[in-house]
Amino acid sequence: MNSLITLGQQSRFNGQVSIAIGALDGPFNVTAPISAKLCTQDLLSKLFLSYLKRYQPQSVTKTQKVGKELDRLLERLRGRTNLSESVTINSILKLSSEAQDILGSMLALETRHQFDNFAQIDFKRSYDHEALIVATKRARDWVSNDQGRPQNDHLDQFFDGVTDLFKQHDHARHDKSC
Repeated sequence: MNSLITLGQQSRFNGQVSIAIGALDGPFNVTAPISAKLCTQDLLSKLFLSYLKRYQPQSVTKTQKVGKELDRLLERLRGRTNLSESVTINSILKLSSEAQDILGSMLALETRHQFDNFAQIDFKRSYDHEALIVATKRARDWVSNDQGRPQNDHLDQFFDGVTDLFKQHDHARHDKSC
């Protein structure tokens, strides 16, 4: 069958198939035709494989992995009571390169008015630590958002309104031409 099926699952399936095929004998008042048995076995095999496919662990996308990494970092940062630059930097260095890039971008965005370059950031200072927490939260929200960007209700409403306006204009123009 499938390499994802355990021996226990396969033996339970075989037992259920035997019961189902045996139950076919009753309506036929004799041994069921082989075609009925094969159809029943095929149907049960398809049902069982679809069940297995549905409940198998889904592959995690790179975006989901980065989001989980940023979640874990955010939890560790929020839980810190003793600020340490070396611990913070080591936590950042343990992230994947994708998570580091996104976090770096968000940290630069968050601290753009306070610092000229990253060398001025000192994670022992509470302000810099808070900026890192905000940048991590922003990066996580940005990565995990379905739109591929942070939600901006005002911007979304504007573009939805513009789209509706053009659709109405297009329908009105179409109605006049008919």
